[in-house]
Amino acid sequence: MAASTSKPIRLGILLLLALLIVNGLLSYRAVRILRDRRADVRRIYLSQRTLEQLFSLVKDAETGQRGYIYTGDESYLAPYNAAIPKIKALSSQVDPVFDDTKVGSDLKDQLDSLIEKKLNELAGTVALRQAGKTTEVRARVETGVGKDLMESIRSTISQLESVQDKQLAQSVGRQDEADSYLVATLGFASGTAFMFVLLFYAALNREAGRARELKDADKLATTGRMAATVAHEINNPLEAATNLIYLSSTAPDVPESVRNMLDLADRELARVAHMTKQTLGFYKSATSAEQVNIPALLDEVVLLFDSKLQGKGLKVRKDYQAKRDLETNRGELFQIVTNIFSNAIDASYNGGLICVGCAEEQAGVTITVDDEGVGIPKAVQEKMFQAFMTTKKDVGTGLGLWVSDRLVAKHGGKITVRSQEAGRKGTSFKIWLPAASGSKSGHAAASDS
Repeated sequence: MAASTSKPIRLGILLLLALLIVNGLLSYRAVRILRDRRADVRRIYLSQRTLEQLFSLVKDAETGQRGYIYTGDESYLAPYNAAIPKIKALSSQVDPVFDDTKVGSDLKDQLDSLIEKKLNELAGTVALRQAGKTTEVRARVETGVGKDLMESIRSTISQLESVQDKQLAQSVGRQDEADSYLVATLGFASGTAFMFVLLFYAALNREAGRARELKDADKLATTGRMAATVAHEINNPLEAATNLIYLSSTAPDVPESVRNMLDLADRELARVAHMTKQTLGFYKSATSAEQVNIPALLDEVVLLFDSKLQGKGLKVRKDYQAKRDLETNRGELFQIVTNIFSNAIDASYNGGLICVGCAEEQAGVTITVDDEGVGIPKAVQEKMFQAFMTTKKDVGTGLGLWVSDRLVAKHGGKITVRSQEAGRKGTSFKIWLPAASGSKSGHAAASDS
């Protein structure tokens, strides 16, 4: 089962790795597109600033030219002389940001031609003024050529800026699309990476769980072999002792008091033989179900631990409310209750109280064992039904509750636990077992011991 479930996890990890690689390539492409779009936007902004500076310089040159031709004062040529070289330099830097229709390229050529004509017109009037030909200068100015050239330059720059504004809007739109695409790819990559981490973590946990299961299975197998060996070795001397007691008790000259003690010894040996069969929960009891009187079974469990109860000065309160016999495997039910009752004794303080009860509930029978002992820490409660989980360093095997939980589940029942550590509030175990269709009414009793 573990192998079949880990295979989809491995396939999922490989798929996520493939998705991460593809997403990485898409993210790289998105970054490249975004970088190009931002470069386009910066280029258009720079070109527009260049056009603004170029037109401002042309106006400065014209202002200097006009001041000089009207006054003849050489100082008015300062703006003209400063603007001319800058105009020539900036004119070559204007980027039309070519569009598909080549309109920007045509407008750029037209602007270069107009600026060249304007500079020639300005240079011509300045030269005439420097030669003292004021009449010719005035006549040229009155033709309006210079004014027409300025209007044409202004109009061409305006058209070129309109083309660039359109291209700028398109580039900004593409940049926004690239931004959204990049955010989407990064979000997808983050989600995929998160899923990869979850699956990888699940795979590691599953492998760790399989390792624990294999380790526990090995322990269980070793313990089972040991239990079988111990039970076999103990049964041989038990059988011999039982035969000797039988022979002694049937002798004709044995006093009645001795015969009674021999009978008691025989019963105790029978109890030891029964315990060897259920050592560590690895014996195979009869698989056939039978009608079990729950109060009688609980009385038998309490009697089994009578000496241990007396050793700790513990009292047992019985509250038997079940009005039906339960059709179940008696040996397995006896083992379940024995394990839980034994734990209650170990957890109880000297002189404490253990309550044992049974009642009918939810189409079944519940068996409760409550103690007023040390309680169970929450960290232990989470693992208390795992194999080899024990807090008893010297005597615990960690198999009692594990075996009990599996046997209860086998019968379709459930074990629930409530426990508190503080004070002497102790622990309460409740075992619920479904009633079989062949169950019948039985004897109910209630007493205190």
